[in-house]
Amino acid sequence: MKNKTRILIDPGHPAKDNPGAIHAGVHEADINLQVAIRLGDLLNAAGFAVRYTRQGSKMVELEDRVQIEHLSEPDLFFSLHCNSFSSPGVQGLEVFTSIGDTLADPAASCVIDALQICFPESNFRSDLSDGDADKEAEFYVLNNTRCPAILVEMGFLSNA
Repeated sequence: MKNKTRILIDPGHPAKDNPGAIHAGVHEADINLQVAIRLGDLLNAAGFAVRYTRQGSKMVELEDRVQIEHLSEPDLFFSLHCNSFSSPGVQGLEVFTSIGDTLADPAASCVIDALQICFPESNFRSDLSDGDADKEAEFYVLNNTRCPAILVEMGFLSNA
């Protein structure tokens, strides 16, 4: 019997030093959690083994998220976030991996393709300078997890 692919979903925020974006009373942490649970349900139904870094509003610090990843040893770490910016004209979806050619790049490309199919009207903010559409960043969870890790910014709260 083949083992299921294990995915650890990280609904980004809340944390003591970074509660996440808030715009017009909408909290990023709440959106991230709702999307994470729905995504987890879909992935479970598709045969993946899903775990979460949090399933409620309890604060989970960045170091704790990485520790959960180390202990659960998933095949993919998937972190969900929302952006906010002072200019309401800034919009779009973004997918990040750590810097360089990494094992996360193929997963990021699959997520990007799926997002573009599911949300064709959305602006996709990409960086093609290294040959793929994901953006690269030195985010703590991307740099400190052991498995391939991607971070998705699901849009800007500051732009309806």
